[in-house]
Amino acid sequence: AEVPGMTARGVPATFHYESGEASTIKRGPGRLGYQPRDVAFPHHGDGLAAASKSFWFTLSGSQLREVTEIDRRDAQGNLVSSDYHTRIVGKHWEGARQISIGRNRAYLYVLTNTDQLVRYRLRGKDGETTARFDQVVGTGFGTIGTFGYSRTITALGARIDVFLATDADTGALLEFAIPRDQPTTYARRVLVESGWWDFRATGRRASCLNPKSGRSYGAIVAVDITGAVRLWTDDDATDGDGSDIVEWGMLKPFWKPMPYSD
Repeated sequence: AEVPGMTARGVPATFHYESGEASTIKRGPGRLGYQPRDVAFPHHGDGLAAASKSFWFTLSGSQLREVTEIDRRDAQGNLVSSDYHTRIVGKHWEGARQISIGRNRAYLYVLTNTDQLVRYRLRGKDGETTARFDQVVGTGFGTIGTFGYSRTITALGARIDVFLATDADTGALLEFAIPRDQPTTYARRVLVESGWWDFRATGRRASCLNPKSGRSYGAIVAVDITGAVRLWTDDDATDGDGSDIVEWGMLKPFWKPMPYSD
């Protein structure tokens, strides 16, 4: 299980849990110099964030910024150090509270302080990206507490970005399926009716292996507002059904870096 985060000084950090051991991996010595309000990573189709030299986005105050991360690795591929360079993509973004990117860095989805989910089109080369307003996806998103990319599917020839979300009011765990070409026709599905209150980050950056059967299955890792990192298993993370989601408890209390939905 992994959770992306950031220390108060702006050093990217990752919570890592494997074989019963929890650790925090800081990707320094470089740092941003600020702790973002939110972070958005581009993704591959399988939901995993891009590695090596990468480009991602942050909300800092009233600015949207693009970050270039330059990683140095040893001969075995292990991370040795990371440096970061940031540039301002847009100003007057104080009305944005969360950002997320679907597959292949095509669109930036933004939860606003005015109850909306809006979409921006990302264009240009990595490190020289522009963000242009595309359209309002929908309203009624004011109670959404976390919102992060899950996967991309194809149905009847349409490509659909699927996002995992939590509702801070009802405590529901949700999925939003947003068609690329007709985003206003999005579908909202309730996976779990309640129990998902007060989370700062929620994502599918986890997987589990049964050592006896050899079976692997998807999982959900989340961090609540106290910093407690919790784990749920999901027998099939792609079926849109929450009946097989089972809580396994807390992996670690009081994780200090600011966590982000990926």
